[in-house]
Amino acid sequence: MKPFFRRVAATISTCTVLTTTPALVSSASAASERHGETVQGRILETYKRLGGYRTFGNAITPESNAGRGGKFQVFEQASSIYWHPNVSNGVARQVKGSIRDRWRDWGWENGSLRYPTTDELTTPDQIGRFNHFEEGSIYWTPSTDAQVVKGRIKDRWANQGWETGKLGYPTTSESSTPDGVGRFNHFQNGSIYWTPNTGPQVVKGRIRDYWASRGWETGSHGYPINEEYAVDGGIHQDFQNLDIQWVEPTSQRLPTGDHTDWDGYQMQFPVIAQDERWTPQSVAREVTEHFDAYFTFKGCGQKIRVGDYCGLNTIANPAIGSAPIEVTSIAADGFSFKSLEGHPEGAGRTISFRFVSRPGTSDPTKNNVYLIVTAWGPATGASMTGPLNSETLARYSWGKFSRNLNSRLNNAGTDYLTADKSVGAAQTRSMILNDDIGLDSPVVNLSDEELAWVPTSVPLIPLDGKNVPNIIPQHIVDETLKEKL
Repeated sequence: MKPFFRRVAATISTCTVLTTTPALVSSASAASERHGETVQGRILETYKRLGGYRTFGNAITPESNAGRGGKFQVFEQASSIYWHPNVSNGVARQVKGSIRDRWRDWGWENGSLRYPTTDELTTPDQIGRFNHFEEGSIYWTPSTDAQVVKGRIKDRWANQGWETGKLGYPTTSESSTPDGVGRFNHFQNGSIYWTPNTGPQVVKGRIRDYWASRGWETGSHGYPINEEYAVDGGIHQDFQNLDIQWVEPTSQRLPTGDHTDWDGYQMQFPVIAQDERWTPQSVAREVTEHFDAYFTFKGCGQKIRVGDYCGLNTIANPAIGSAPIEVTSIAADGFSFKSLEGHPEGAGRTISFRFVSRPGTSDPTKNNVYLIVTAWGPATGASMTGPLNSETLARYSWGKFSRNLNSRLNNAGTDYLTADKSVGAAQTRSMILNDDIGLDSPVVNLSDEELAWVPTSVPLIPLDGKNVPNIIPQHIVDETLKEKL
């Protein structure tokens, strides 16, 4: 027996009474016609309004009782007409085809959708069909089938333009999340997730794809708590536990120079094990977005952008003042500074910080993220030596920077979707011609004890070796001054 005949046997005797005793005809009219079975009252009105026999064919059941005091009748052309005196101003409504089948799956009028409040209608784009119900809607297209959307999720979908909005048609009916906390619908171009605490939130595009790859709401991010918004150089979305930010690819490259000249250097520092979250570009993005949380020295803001001026704090004689620098470049894999007039180490020096991927020392089958620091430029005009022109002070200063990164990155509140993740987290970026990546430079890995003295202000040593700040250990002073001989 077909599913829509489910009530016939239970209602035969009632229907006999209804068709012979007009006082019990609750579709509110004594008018009736014979179309296979008697069709009468408000159901007959809708039968005629929508085309009569041409649309419906003959009735294949008598008018029968429906939930909460309503009536229904089933017709040949895969259609039913449902009526309730308190729904849709008493107008009987047609439900048919795949939409009717989905409504059946959800319990007919006694289920959570309740009675239809519209006939089946064509969507504005002429692709789909839909019925609205008291507590939701069912939308159908040839490619998506019939899907239920209801409640707060339906409201959010309606606010963004229904099926003509950015999400398109629903591709699933509303479902419970695996943790039993939330509800969701997938759509052609995204999803809407709802919980009592977060409300309905749209998640789409690359952020949705990445969130899905990390375990949806059961992964480390949790549920979305708002919708995506533009940030400088990307798109960001906040989640309960860990935000996701898509970072726009850039062709910007860091400057290069001859670090083999006098007072130049290049060295590399281990930062963190490379995994599905941390890659060279994602580390670089986190640093430039939260610079003051990681950089060794204070004096710059939370974020850095090209053209920013920083007056780095120093521990030299107060008359020296700050060490002025300018942010000259921000690339996908790092950033660079240039020293300005008045800098104790001389103006015009460049230092670049580049994050790269290379095999780890303990397990060469797994990659680590390393920081390569390169400094070069004029040595004239310097009154002091510091981390921009001294290898010794650079080892400690940037060793502290890398240690800050290692100990703090996993507390970061954002997971970055960067270009180097699209080719797999364990792969290095591709090398290009004349790309001096610096993987052959010396690796510096200092202990916590060796780095304990490094302050948050730039350590500077006078070239004459006099009036050296007490915070700098004497053996470091001696080694630094020896470089200058």
